[in-house]
Amino acid sequence: QVELNALRAANQETVRGHLLALEALKGQHERELEAVKREHFKKSSMARSLLTEREEEVRHLSARVALLSDEISSGAPSERRILELAQSQARREATLGQQSESREVAFRQLQQSLASRDMDLARSQQTLAELTAEAAELRRTQQREGINMDYLKNIVVQYMTFPMQSSEKLSLVPV
Repeated sequence: QVELNALRAANQETVRGHLLALEALKGQHERELEAVKREHFKKSSMARSLLTEREEEVRHLSARVALLSDEISSGAPSERRILELAQSQARREATLGQQSESREVAFRQLQQSLASRDMDLARSQQTLAELTAEAAELRRTQQREGINMDYLKNIVVQYMTFPMQSSEKLSLVPV
């Protein structure tokens, strides 16, 4: 009987401990639930105010679109014709602008190509001038090497040793 009473007392203590823990958890759960509800309410009110602002903006823009559509459609035929002509002119100007830009790009490319060709031509002309000078120098060198200098020296010495107006001296003149 004593053991049974001791077990019952221990069981009651355990149940009381569990009940206290359960109460603590309920309190914590209620506090967390309140915090989540407050956060939800705050976010919900922000979303509602943002939605209201957007709806107001949509109403305002819809009214503006309707007003502009009425202005365009209610114009007299001559005014519509002017609007059509203005739109046509705007398209032409846009097309001309694009064509002008493409021409500018092509012109710049041609200028670059021309500058490159001019540089190539200048280099080629310089090379030609150098090669022409070198060829002339080689010709002069070759002509000098073709003459027998000893023979020429002997002829000049003979010419100088003969008396003036001698027939031998006159015969050496064509040589």
